Amino acid sequence: MFGVKMAKAKKAVKKAAKKVVGG
Repeated sequence: MFGVKMAKAKKAVKKAAKKVVGG
């Protein structure tokens, strides 16, 4: 369960980073 949470958080961070870099 904890691992799934970490994976989701990592994905969200990656998405945010992509937005910042792309923007």
